[in-house]
Amino acid sequence: MKKYLLIFILFFNYSYSQNNNSIELFIFDDIAYFSLEEFCVSQNYRFNIYFDKDKMDFFINEAHITFSNNSSFVKIDDKIYHMIKNVKLFDNKFYVPLNSFIRLYNQFKSDSFIANYNEKTIIIKPENIMFSSEDVQGEVDQELLNTIQNKENWKISTVIIDPGHGGKDPGAIGYHNIKEKHIVLDISKELGNFIKREMLF
Repeated sequence: MKKYLLIFILFFNYSYSQNNNSIELFIFDDIAYFSLEEFCVSQNYRFNIYFDKDKMDFFINEAHITFSNNSSFVKIDDKIYHMIKNVKLFDNKFYVPLNSFIRLYNQFKSDSFIANYNEKTIIIKPENIMFSSEDVQGEVDQELLNTIQNKENWKISTVIIDPGHGGKDPGAIGYHNIKEKHIVLDISKELGNFIKREMLF
């Protein structure tokens, strides 16, 4: 009896371990994503969610990693890294792009992420090999980041209005032979005058 009980316990622990390292795969715009919260729970990582700031962070050993909703920039301790795709927030869950995340995660662990697109699962197999931060590519130039974050650089200085029709292209012709090009031109002029008056260029 003890023998069978031991086999059952070993099998249960193995099954739990396998399930614990499997998370759900999501597809957004043909890109593989996964729930960051589900990942942290599966790996026993400490994490926090700040819905008022649209942010989520978690910790690997002493490293502090922060993701922001609708942003491709990731903060690891005091450094900024860039992913190809943005983080998404759906139903109060943060989803991160799989491939970009793996490149960031590999500076801490070389775990294997095996994506099964048919079953919509990701199996995480631990390798327990540590990497230094120098091994990670994609660190953002601080001067570039400062330029991006400077609000003065995002002010609008020029607005181009294209009516879309004119000359030999009258556009649609409506009642009483009214041509689209005359209507859109008048509207464009009015919009231009409004912008000059209200935007103070």
